[in-house]
Amino acid sequence: MRIRVWDHFGTVFSYMKLFGLMHRIYPIDGDSNRVSSTDLAAGYEAELDGPASLFRKSQKYGIRMANFLPALPQCDRWEMRAEILDDDTTSGRTRLILDHTDGLVSHYSMGQEFDSDIERTLARKWERATTDWELTREDDVFDLGAEVMIPDFAIEHPDGRRAIIEIVGFWTPEYLESKLAKIRQVDADNFVLAVSERLDCADEDFGDTAERVLWFKSGIHVYDVVELAEAYASSPETDN
Repeated sequence: MRIRVWDHFGTVFSYMKLFGLMHRIYPIDGDSNRVSSTDLAAGYEAELDGPASLFRKSQKYGIRMANFLPALPQCDRWEMRAEILDDDTTSGRTRLILDHTDGLVSHYSMGQEFDSDIERTLARKWERATTDWELTREDDVFDLGAEVMIPDFAIEHPDGRRAIIEIVGFWTPEYLESKLAKIRQVDADNFVLAVSERLDCADEDFGDTAERVLWFKSGIHVYDVVELAEAYASSPETDN
């Protein structure tokens, strides 16, 4: 599936993450600078991997993909093209094309925070933790030139210090390789990672970010993340 959106990027990207969809995002007429959701490229194109790319649970993943579709009509301008495996056709495939002119209306709400299971659990743990650091949904975009990367959270302190965290959980081997390549391109000293020990990767796979990796088994501990933030967060003076 390929989609293009020209507004409400944060909402669409959040739904991608909510449903655990493997995706690659590219700027449309963008430049090579890092931008926030208030100053983004003209638009973004996303390539979403389909269930046929998985080794297991393909039906469950296909349902997730279908559940993502109502997020698109949240945008004022959007396009979607998908190739669907269809044994009832001669070619074995059916093409589905939709855009904002089709008059579709979404039943999803805007402005809500969305999390994967790992992210949701971390957010709930954070609410019960005793720390001055605040976990917020990240709305920045790392523009890497040919592609972009959207981190999961920001960790902010009342004194203005700020870190950005990306959680690397379950990926297929091919998608993990692509993910690692993007991580190695990120040029931000306050960028930290939480990585599942179940993945087939090691410190050296993360390049300059290796020293900022928090490895976790079944879940992420709040105070481990706080320790990372204390060590690598940028200050307002640094940002300026």
